[in-house]
Amino acid sequence: MEFDSGVKLSPLSVAFATRSVPMHGRTPWEQCLGGSESAMVFVARALAARGHHVEVFTRCEQPGVYDGVTYHDIDTLETHVRSRSWDVFVALRIPDPLLAGVRAALRVLWCQ
Repeated sequence: MEFDSGVKLSPLSVAFATRSVPMHGRTPWEQCLGGSESAMVFVARALAARGHHVEVFTRCEQPGVYDGVTYHDIDTLETHVRSRSWDVFVALRIPDPLLAGVRAALRVLWCQ
């Protein structure tokens, strides 16, 4: 069952960051990933499908847009942090990005 309140919400800018295994948006279909990494990919995809602007910073050998989600190499995060902010920033198991001056209305440490 889907609930529709009739309220239109503005798209959020959401970023995820992890230093886990090398990956990109198609990795779950190409090789095995851990549960946390797979969950992050699928949550990012679902948010993008709902119209949100979603980025993932990870060990990414093939940066680009996958299923509406922009994947960046984690080593570029510092440059992005200096020039912008997000509505939501989620660090997957590593608190370092949250301590590095990330500007976000909501900062989350996802421990799974």
